[in-house]
Amino acid sequence: EIVEGKASLELRAGWNRIEWTTPGESEVRIGPVEIPCDEKEWSYLSVAVNPPGAGSVDPPCGDHRYLFDTTVDIRARADECFLFDHWEGGVADDRTNPENRVILDSDRVVITAVFRPRGEEGMDLRPRVDIETGTVELTWRDPEGCDGVEVLRNGLVAARLGGDRESWRESENPPFPRYYRVRALRNGEVVCTSEEKLGTLQIALLTDSATYRPTDQGTIEAVFPVNIYSVGEIQGFSFGVSYDPEVCRAKDVRVVGPFADLDVTFSSYDLEATSVSCEGEETRGITVTHLLGLRTVTNPGDSVELVFESEGEGCTPLRFRDCLGKREDHTSPIKSEIVQDGSPVAPILVDGELCFTTSASFVRGDANQDGATTIADTITVLMYLFEEGDDPYGNPVAACPDAADVNDDGGVDIADPIYLLEWLFHGFTEPSAPLSVCGSDPTPDSLGCLSFLPCR
Repeated sequence: EIVEGKASLELRAGWNRIEWTTPGESEVRIGPVEIPCDEKEWSYLSVAVNPPGAGSVDPPCGDHRYLFDTTVDIRARADECFLFDHWEGGVADDRTNPENRVILDSDRVVITAVFRPRGEEGMDLRPRVDIETGTVELTWRDPEGCDGVEVLRNGLVAARLGGDRESWRESENPPFPRYYRVRALRNGEVVCTSEEKLGTLQIALLTDSATYRPTDQGTIEAVFPVNIYSVGEIQGFSFGVSYDPEVCRAKDVRVVGPFADLDVTFSSYDLEATSVSCEGEETRGITVTHLLGLRTVTNPGDSVELVFESEGEGCTPLRFRDCLGKREDHTSPIKSEIVQDGSPVAPILVDGELCFTTSASFVRGDANQDGATTIADTITVLMYLFEEGDDPYGNPVAACPDAADVNDDGGVDIADPIYLLEWLFHGFTEPSAPLSVCGSDPTPDSLGCLSFLPCR
């Protein structure tokens, strides 16, 4: 607008850069000019979909910047196999309405469109990734009445299967990211699809790496590692994991690896997280959030140890859940995310299982649990018996005393390493079973075996 020779203009939301020009032969360019904006005048809207791939949202998933106190129209559209269920976060209207509004009256507003499978037609596609090899296994729930299934990788058909199949394992190992789509067919027509993007970020509960040991209170303690895989630099992570409180209780959370050696801007965990939005079910779990300052980490590996304790035997699944928090404090649930380039990214999630037992399979004589019976095992037993000042419960013998009972007399003492040396170097009578192969103790005693890594 030009009034009395002076030009003025009003900037639209999201714009803060202008260039002035004058028309005619003597064109004069003034600018570009940066218009300073107070950060408090901006608000950020973070949009997500749960489960990923179940539908689309407008504005799309990610972070968006608007002027403070702006009202933004939002819309959710379900994919073929899903129905829209509700919004999570600060929506202005009925949470069950897919067309809604958000009033940006704070620095950041987070909303999530939640979808649910379309009855029996929802395929519920779930990927599992072998963290060592990158091999992918897909499982799904086949819709009733289908006579065929197609698996597509990055848009190309990778497998054609019978209608009764509900799993497929990748025989190749192409690079990430990969886009998988499973299509259910009926008389050659696609009746349902489900899609999953497997990227370059992963949080995995490593069941095979969990360690068990007795405590001096007579309970069993389990240390369960959480592995984080990344291609590129990351600044932090958060996740929630559920477990069965009838089997065990959460005892501690330890940040380990590269993250433990760097300064943090925020680090918190909750051992008694409960369900905030877990579809009405009562769920107990652990939530962890760990954010670095200006430093970054690439492919940190084992980053967290979850410590559990049990007074008896039993198994519980450990599942990543995005619905755990503090219900009494009315806090939002902690989502499983990795922070990359300053923004949260949804990673691949690999669930695990925790099993407490006193009769695990073992190999007699392999006291240090390295998969071989050697002189090193005699040293492990001697350290367990005589080394002072060390934690005896941290020795592998504590996790499986049956393996260290070489002479099978129902106890672990100096006679066991002597027996092992005599057998290894002087042809003494070989120890009793199980020897060389995994098995149980044929002569019951009070020792037992909580965990033996080579036999998992």
